[in-house]
Amino acid sequence: MAPTEVAALRGEEVVAVAAGGGHTVVATASGAVWTFGEGEDGELGHGDGERCAEPRRVDALAGLRATALAAGAYHTAVVAGGVLHTFGWGESGRLGHGDFEDRLVPEEVAALRSVPPLV
Repeated sequence: MAPTEVAALRGEEVVAVAAGGGHTVVATASGAVWTFGEGEDGELGHGDGERCAEPRRVDALAGLRATALAAGAYHTAVVAGGVLHTFGWGESGRLGHGDFEDRLVPEEVAALRSVPPLV
């Protein structure tokens, strides 16, 4: 089967992509973050546990410029606005929020707020 353009992203300049166990996260030149695929554990960041067959913009990150993405099997990490945001399955503390709770929307990793930049 030949590669096919993702119609929902037509007109967007894709600058980064990461794929996890069952989902994909995309950043565009405008800094917007889009996700699609399996969302049972909140790894899509849309506020629910639903699957998405087409890319959908992550509204909680609107207005922030995404510069890095990572997709685990059941969670996602996005650097946006110079801050790390994580969402999805929180088991074993994998999201970095100091607990084991799932996050259905991106949440800033507070422990990194006071980390000084490398010089």
